[in-house]
Amino acid sequence: MDNDRIERRFIPATELRAEDDDGKKLKGYAAVFEQWSEDLGWFREQIARGAFAESIKADDIRALWNHDPNWVLGRNRAGTLTLAEDERGLRIENQPPETQWARDLVISIERGDVNQMSFAFAALEEKWNFEADPWERTLLKVRLFDVSPVTFPAYPQTDVQAARSAEAILRSQVAMSGAVLEQVTAAWQELRDLSAARKGAEARAAATAIRELAARSASLAGIDMLRRRLDLAERQ
Repeated sequence: MDNDRIERRFIPATELRAEDDDGKKLKGYAAVFEQWSEDLGWFREQIARGAFAESIKADDIRALWNHDPNWVLGRNRAGTLTLAEDERGLRIENQPPETQWARDLVISIERGDVNQMSFAFAALEEKWNFEADPWERTLLKVRLFDVSPVTFPAYPQTDVQAARSAEAILRSQVAMSGAVLEQVTAAWQELRDLSAARKGAEARAAATAIRELAARSASLAGIDMLRRRLDLAERQ
């Protein structure tokens, strides 16, 4: 599994509830269709109807607690997690295990202490609108890895996540020679590492290096737009 391709999104807990019908179950929506997200750090996105359809039929998907693989709430292939698309979004029904930690989680959900859901995915097909500000991304087809109640929703607008998103856009939308691609990718990796370490001055230098690498390649289409988006350094 290519971890760099995995993204996570969350929706409010009004989409998550615990119900008693033939045993305690968690029900709700892990994703909703055709609703724009908040600014995800250079772009916003929406999910098209049908984006999950193939994945929920073919893939081995888990329900996890806080995206932690050590805390498995259910699995579709085991029959303890049901996933389906309807007019609203991705509907889930989960039968938690009869363990103490799972019972504690259900109580926390009933109390409202845990009130948000998240899902992990990889984008397989997507559409971009680069004329919008911020850019707009529509997820057309995704591979779903897990759905998860979460304590703290992780917005992907941190510096590290924003750099990863920009790198993905660079790879898919801009034609460049292999040598330049390798250099730009290496520069993005350096920038991610520096951002994670909160080394502002060095991260700014890395962002400048990326601009210079891109500017040296005449084969880069839309480089002016890219430069406008490479403002990571100024925001640190």
